[in-house]
Amino acid sequence: MNKFSFTSVIFLLFLLFSVSVFAQTPMPTATPPNDDGEVVKISTALIQLDVIVTDKKGNQVTDLKPEDFEIFENGEKQNITNFSYIFSNPEKRPTDSPTPKTTDKFSIPIPPAKLKLEQVRRTYAIVIDDLGLSFENVNWVQQSLKKFVNEQMQEGDLVAVIRTGSGIGALQSFTSDKRQLLAAINKIKWNPQGRGGISTFAAIGT
Repeated sequence: MNKFSFTSVIFLLFLLFSVSVFAQTPMPTATPPNDDGEVVKISTALIQLDVIVTDKKGNQVTDLKPEDFEIFENGEKQNITNFSYIFSNPEKRPTDSPTPKTTDKFSIPIPPAKLKLEQVRRTYAIVIDDLGLSFENVNWVQQSLKKFVNEQMQEGDLVAVIRTGSGIGALQSFTSDKRQLLAAINKIKWNPQGRGGISTFAAIGT
């Protein structure tokens, strides 16, 4: 009986000692995360809107300012960060001094200078489904493309004509030269061997 009690006392003392030592052992403090390497990413979307404003006579109004416009998205007014006027007809653009007229009717137009990256405003890729273009639609497609080039292309525009039958670059690369674009449009041909009569494009020498 005494032996059992002595053993119990030793076990109890050991248990109390262990608990006491455990209680005196300091708990490690949690290290706060280092915020030095934290990266905050914010994405923004820049939307470009082309607007044409005319008076009662159909003439373009050129002296407008950003405060003359209001843009709303989902009922919320948006801020206008950039605003500029682009002449739709460069040949009619007013200049400080009149350009002297030439009497040489056979003179070749000077091609526009190659645009720098910061000068490019809009980029168009005109895709023609030449694998399904019928004979009846060849002329309509040509006239529509010519109208776009002559009337809607503006300074700073890059345009490329792409056909589905030969992949990208079948006609030409992106250019601001209307002469090259019109030459590409004139090369549209009808191919009777296609499905239902498809059109093919002759290569353009550059």
